[in-house]
Amino acid sequence: MGWQEGIEFNLLGLHMGVDLNTPALRLPLVGRIGFREAAP
Repeated sequence: MGWQEGIEFNLLGLHMGVDLNTPALRLPLVGRIGFREAAP
């Protein structure tokens, strides 16, 4: 858990989580769903 990494869970080898810095969901088999990261 952290501001850059967000919150991540590992359940039976599947990683899922929530990004807090750039709001998005990280889902297994689907990937990242949410806002795009800002270009530098």
